[in-house]
Amino acid sequence: MRQFSNSINLMSSLSPLDWLILIVTSGLTFIVIIYGHRCKKDPSKTDYLLMGRQLTLPLFIATLTATWYGGIMGVTQIAFREGIYNFFTQGVFWYFTYIIFALVIVKKIRSYKVNTLPELVRKLYGNKSASLTAIFIFFKTLPISYAISIGLLIQLFIPVKLYVATSIGVGVVALYSATGGLRAIVYSNVVQFILMCIGLASVFIYSVCNFGGLNFLHAKLPAQHFEICGSKSISTTLVWLFIACSATFINPAFYQRCFAARSNKTASIGILISTCIWIIFDICTTFGAMYARALIPEADPTHAYITYGIQLLPNGLRGLFIASILATILSTLDSFLFITSNTLYYDVQLFKNRSPYLAVTITAIATIGLSFFFDGNIEKVWFLFKSYFSACLLVPILIGYFVRSSLHDNVFLMSGLCSCMAMTICNFYNTTFDSFYVGCIVSSFTFLLYSGYTQYNTYRAQTANNLR
Repeated sequence: MRQFSNSINLMSSLSPLDWLILIVTSGLTFIVIIYGHRCKKDPSKTDYLLMGRQLTLPLFIATLTATWYGGIMGVTQIAFREGIYNFFTQGVFWYFTYIIFALVIVKKIRSYKVNTLPELVRKLYGNKSASLTAIFIFFKTLPISYAISIGLLIQLFIPVKLYVATSIGVGVVALYSATGGLRAIVYSNVVQFILMCIGLASVFIYSVCNFGGLNFLHAKLPAQHFEICGSKSISTTLVWLFIACSATFINPAFYQRCFAARSNKTASIGILISTCIWIIFDICTTFGAMYARALIPEADPTHAYITYGIQLLPNGLRGLFIASILATILSTLDSFLFITSNTLYYDVQLFKNRSPYLAVTITAIATIGLSFFFDGNIEKVWFLFKSYFSACLLVPILIGYFVRSSLHDNVFLMSGLCSCMAMTICNFYNTTFDSFYVGCIVSSFTFLLYSGYTQYNTYRAQTANNLR
């Protein structure tokens, strides 16, 4: 059997052919970005944020698939440590939500003809609710985990500290992500999507051909790698199920692509096709990382998948593999930088009378700073920010879609703030209760209680007027 090292020198591991492929694919991506800049049809907000609502089915599938799958360094870390736990928590739990979104929610949200999720909340509830939603979106969509991912990848090329590598990656992406609008990002996503398909599939196929299938993995890996919960508790595993439901139903990137689609049918069918592609991607990354664990168990989990892939693949495919990893990260990093900076500029309106590039700069600095704080722990970033965002906003937003009477701005505001405070207290005192569950319960209870109180006051006021 082939011998694999626990670590590699990436610079010396790539052949001239690999470098050529990596340079060509990177150059092609930036050419497409420049093309997207020049294809801007008008300076309107709708064209900048939503590509004029002219996103066709092939472009929709490419951009949604690529944007939604940027956490490859995180999912391979989890799969390396926990096995198929990753496939369920980062895959299966999410597929159900995609189908519901495509069949139920797409038509509802597109009927409002808005540009952003905070604008939608403003129509449902009011200005206070929209402002609170924008603040939550800013922190949730800060691409911290993807900044860490690009930093980890750059570290394989340049021996620098993680925060330096992260700063380099985020700085480059910030330069192009905010100037060309969604159109430039979508066009670059097409190239990135193709690279992702080739790179992820190649590692999986070569692994099976060289070492065999499940029998090999069963013989080499701990039994818990084939258990749904891995080494985690059932409650922790189920948190990911609820996070999947809530994160999808109120995710700004999902909403942006659906708002930009040419029609309801384009968005719905596009999500369903993208789900099929994500299933294939999840199989490739989960089992690819499990092969890495079986063959280089002592490797650093943050780099193990790349370390394994580079040693497994032949010349040429190595370059495509690195290009695919880069494309996977960039496709989400640039989209989330774009959404977050525009949330500051258009929704929060902190820089209303200033250049939008100031919002981009603030967003980039915040991303780099928080990525340094979390010290490379991508799973912790996901769990914390997605938990807060989901628990505080899911209940009031979903109720807003299906209950159109007596919705009050202050009800949304109190629900979100009380949920946030309850979760913060749980996290600060490190209680035995999972803060996500506490946040959801407090959000639901506060919404129902305050909504009932508001409706009661309205009823009393109407009754008093009638008596007069």
